[in-house]
Amino acid sequence: MGQMLSTRPDVMGPAFAAVLSTPQTASTAVDWPTMEQAVRTAIGRPLEDVFSQVDPEPLAVASVAQVHAGELRSGES
Repeated sequence: MGQMLSTRPDVMGPAFAAVLSTPQTASTAVDWPTMEQAVRTAIGRPLEDVFSQVDPEPLAVASVAQVHAGELRSGES
């Protein structure tokens, strides 16, 4: 919500918009079991049905998401 509001200095005022637009660099990763369950819920089936492998260590973490490398069962990264 803050990131969205940071694009609206006309609503928030320039000072608040500037603070809200500051990148969140201190984000921490969600542990793999929690992330795995979230992905399983989102795709509606076991990860093994879609992915041949997923790296449990995230490549990147941000305030609203984290990214994991993986390979689809078709062989695509």
